[in-house]
Amino acid sequence: MSMINLFSYNRVRCITYTKQLIILYSLFTFLLGGTTGKISGYITDGASGEPLPGAAIMVDNTSLGVSANIDGYYFILGLSPGEYSITASMIGYGNKKIKNISIMSDRTTNINIVLEVKAVQAAMVIVSAERSMIQKDATASAYCYIIT
Repeated sequence: MSMINLFSYNRVRCITYTKQLIILYSLFTFLLGGTTGKISGYITDGASGEPLPGAAIMVDNTSLGVSANIDGYYFILGLSPGEYSITASMIGYGNKKIKNISIMSDRTTNINIVLEVKAVQAAMVIVSAERSMIQKDATASAYCYIIT
């Protein structure tokens, strides 16, 4: 084989391998597409519209949940396709449950949540204590050490 024929043969072979790799890569990319979805959104105060950082958002009947960031933004990853309900809560606010959230593969479902202020009712607490006015074994009410 002459040098020109060898170069031409290797060039054709290289192009053939490149085409095969492109087709194979495209096939794997298509087959290995995402299988989970995502819920994201903002959580805000109903009266002021201010974000609620640290608010908890839980996916009902799962172990998944997150806290909103300082801007009130949250996202929950790794949800299999289907119907879900989420519950948002924060101290000083009423809980809010959102039902029938549809999750699809490779899609983000945006759910913005508004929480309303709710007073927390608690039982009355009475604190009482007794102390004797004079401690009989104490010679002074305070100790003072002078170091020279």
